[in-house]
Amino acid sequence: CGGQPLSKREIVRAVFFAQQGEHYSVCLLLADQNAPEGESAFKTASAAAPTAGLHFTPQLMDTIRAMGVNIAEVTLHVGLGTFRPVNDESIEDHQMHSEWYSVSEETARLIHNTKAAGHRVIAVGTTSVRTLESLCALGWRILSSGSPDAERPVGQWEIYDVPAQRETRELLEALSVYLEQERLAKLKTATQIMIMPGYRYRI
Repeated sequence: CGGQPLSKREIVRAVFFAQQGEHYSVCLLLADQNAPEGESAFKTASAAAPTAGLHFTPQLMDTIRAMGVNIAEVTLHVGLGTFRPVNDESIEDHQMHSEWYSVSEETARLIHNTKAAGHRVIAVGTTSVRTLESLCALGWRILSSGSPDAERPVGQWEIYDVPAQRETRELLEALSVYLEQERLAKLKTATQIMIMPGYRYRI
C-alpha cells in the first residue's frame, strides 16, 4: 500500500479476503452444505471470497432440491492470481495461476451419472467451471497412463490436448472408476486451466 498504514476497515477487509473460501457444488448447481449465510464457508487456504454463489441461501437451496435438482459438492481454494489481469500482448504468454480443489468420489460419480443420462451440469462461478473442466483432463490422464497424477496440477493448456473424439462421459467414467477402485474418498489437486474464447466446454 505504498508504505501507508492500513486503516482498520482495510485490515478487516484484507483478513476477510485472506480467510474466506469458496465451497460450491455441482449437478446441477454448486453450494456448501455447512454454510450459515449465502452458502459460503471459511477456508484458510483460500485467498478470495465467493461471489457467484452468495445469493444461494439455505432456503433457495431447498427450493432448488424440491425441483428435482441434484446438488453435489466440490471444495475450491481460490488463489490471488484469480484477480491477475492479462497484460501480455499474446494470450499464450500469459501465465495462468493455480487453484487447488478437491472432489469426492461421490461427487465424481454424480457428475458422471448426470452427463451419462444426458442431463446438464451447471457450475456457479468461474473457479467451479475450471474445476469441472479439469476433471476431464484427469480422466484423460487415467486413460492414457492409468493414474490421474494428482500431485501435478492440470496444466494451462492441457485440456486442449484431450482428443476431441473422447466423449465427456468416457473421461468422467475413468475418473469415477479410478476413485472407486482405489478406494479414495476424495481427490485433491490443482488446476491452471485457461478458458480461451471459442473453447468447447466438455461439461
